[in-house]
Amino acid sequence: MAAQQLERLARTRYWNEVRSTIANVETGHQKVPRDFWEDCDTVLGADGTFVTRVAMGVGVLARLHQQIQQILVSMRDAQQPKPKAYV
Repeated sequence: MAAQQLERLARTRYWNEVRSTIANVETGHQKVPRDFWEDCDTVLGADGTFVTRVAMGVGVLARLHQQIQQILVSMRDAQQPKPKAYV
């Protein structure tokens, strides 16, 4: 059933918009609400698996971004000159 739905979707103009949106999300140029992924899940007949995987990926990326920010702050702080102690 999902293959038939994808085939119908591929014939529509909507499919080009979906492909473009997914490409933009993958490259970080666009964020989409959860209902977009839920619609994709429905079309694919994934019974929630697709949405769950997307949510997991978003969570991993958010944690990775947070870790990178912490590392950058640590590196910046390590490069700051230490104040001289006056004796």
